[in-house]
Amino acid sequence: MRKLAASIVIAFAALAGGVGIRAVTAESPGSAMPHQIPVTREAVAGETGLDLRGGWRFRPGDDASWADPSTDDANWEPIDSPRMAPGSALPTSWSGIGWFRIRLDVDESVVGTALAVVLDHPGASEVFLDGKLLGGFGTVAASGHDESTYSPSGLPLAVAFDRGGEHVLAVRYSCTSGVDGWMPRILSTGFAVRLRDAGTAVGDHSRNLTLNLGINAVLATMMLGFGVLHLMLFTFQRSQRANLYYGLFGTFFGLLITTGLARPVFHVGYEGSLVLVIAGRILVACVFLCLVAFLRSAFAFPFMWWYRALVAVWVVAVIASLAFPTVTLAFYGINVAISLSIGAAMQTIGAALWKRLDGAWIIGLGAYCIAIALTAQLVAQIFGVQSFWPQAIAIAGFLGLPICVSVFFARHVARTNRALESKLAEVEQLSAQTLEHERQAAELRIQREQERAHVALLRADNDRKAKELEEARQLQLSMLPSSLPVVPGIEIAAYMKPATEVGGDYYDFHVGPDGTLTIAVGDATGHGLKAGTLVTATKGLFNAFALEPDIVATFHRSSLALKQLNLRYLYMALTLAKVNGNKIRVGAAGMPPMLVWRAATGEVEEIALPGLPLGGAARFPYQEREVTLADGDTVVLMSDGFPERFNEGGEMIDYARARDVLSEAAGEAPQAIIERFVAEGDAWAGIRPQDDDITFVVLRFGQATPTV
Repeated sequence: MRKLAASIVIAFAALAGGVGIRAVTAESPGSAMPHQIPVTREAVAGETGLDLRGGWRFRPGDDASWADPSTDDANWEPIDSPRMAPGSALPTSWSGIGWFRIRLDVDESVVGTALAVVLDHPGASEVFLDGKLLGGFGTVAASGHDESTYSPSGLPLAVAFDRGGEHVLAVRYSCTSGVDGWMPRILSTGFAVRLRDAGTAVGDHSRNLTLNLGINAVLATMMLGFGVLHLMLFTFQRSQRANLYYGLFGTFFGLLITTGLARPVFHVGYEGSLVLVIAGRILVACVFLCLVAFLRSAFAFPFMWWYRALVAVWVVAVIASLAFPTVTLAFYGINVAISLSIGAAMQTIGAALWKRLDGAWIIGLGAYCIAIALTAQLVAQIFGVQSFWPQAIAIAGFLGLPICVSVFFARHVARTNRALESKLAEVEQLSAQTLEHERQAAELRIQREQERAHVALLRADNDRKAKELEEARQLQLSMLPSSLPVVPGIEIAAYMKPATEVGGDYYDFHVGPDGTLTIAVGDATGHGLKAGTLVTATKGLFNAFALEPDIVATFHRSSLALKQLNLRYLYMALTLAKVNGNKIRVGAAGMPPMLVWRAATGEVEEIALPGLPLGGAARFPYQEREVTLADGDTVVLMSDGFPERFNEGGEMIDYARARDVLSEAAGEAPQAIIERFVAEGDAWAGIRPQDDDITFVVLRFGQATPTV
């Protein structure tokens, strides 16, 4: 079931216009035993059904006989998924029309069960099971735009298996708009297909159209209504510019929700989806800029230079995301602009509350209602909550802002009228008290001067804090080695990228008089200034104990020293490694395992040593292990930022993928290995911002030239 926030959250946070899976080779051409997807009752009865990925075969062109299950498809091109994401490699010879086939291994428990095939794609399709047509969407064509005018958007096709064993599902598909040019860089081509319980699929589709889309339509109508109302109020009283900005905010917000409703309601095709993507990104920029402008006007705050800079950031971010859609940095510009806008809005509300401006708490309440609504919907999506309460919270939250703003304006008008009446009476009384009036006027001038001085003090305080944060960031960077050590027979590379301005990761090197190379890789709990303080303390301890040959003793002394600093709830996870010749001794205090790739066997060993982070227990029984290395062997030390990095679906990349990446890239130079890790992590995370600091230290043993 689609949640209420889909049209709003997706428009705010994704705006990518279609996300797919790159077509990759699943098996070698000409395979004698094609891959079969098992179809079981448990798989199709799940909340999202069975996602048909893996085992697909593709052939360009169009021939009705290819639906026949007896057709030999051994020489067809194997692909993992028929969904072709923006910027990914299309199947060989893709010209806008082709056939996709997959073999299903149906369990006896599914025979006779009412199921549904659910597709989602631009273009047109026809679905065949064992040569029989189940149904189609649009008109499949080899050229022109007829096939691009329809999108199924989750409409179910009924299917029932009359026997167990192998069945062939074939899809005749066309989308000539996605062959080449600019649009395939923005939107996905191809299709996604799921096999679901028929009752669940029909029920979800019906609820989506009747309940969720209906609620979104009501919200869109209400926001447009509020927008038009306040624009009319501004027309009759142009001095109240807050009405102008809020009217534009409501209008753009209503149009934004409408763009999220267009595809599932009207089955918008490929070109229409592109228009919705472009319009959605422009509308998001307008929504946030108008929201900030409304808050500044409502509280009579001046429009500072940074507002013009914010406008420029949005313009650059939107243009870059459309002109360079496959460049990750360009796409992240949208998220940066959203974050800056939210920060500007919260800063304005916070400043108004701090100054106790009249009605500030009302606007703040409306803003927090929106935040609570979005949070409730995101939590419901993540944990799969299918109850009434997330919907109720969303409705109340999204209505909270316009209601609070209306209350704010009504209260402001009422108080203004009462103030005018009071002033008129006061003027009549003060007409005979000129001296008292002058005294009050003088007091008012003093009060205004004090307010201006207070604003200047706040700005100076903000500037000071910003300067202190930058100094803290520079201090943390100074903790890292300015250059890598030169050790004969070892090629070294290192990398660190913090998640915030001041991170908690740390790495360091020390070469002793006897040539022993000591390496430290650390990860402080949390981020920010406190974590930077802990890194500074750890740097000092490393310099003091680097010559200590006993790693366990170093851990005990360092943990005791950190504990005595009384840094409440701050701990330092640390890996220490000492390299002498072809031997490396390693110890770990709450850090990920050390990975060792053996050149002789091509296998990856995982050296895992359990232990608590430093600064907690003073006498924890840490362990130390010695490993002998040969020429060509590669060692990887890292923090948990890579293996515990999350993607947009909340899934962790995990340690197994770290071993796979090392195995794939181990033959390359250490710097190239790090680049492979970084690229893999960015590809996994997608548009999700980096959650934690990421650090790598890679050593390759042999006669390679050291990196300086």
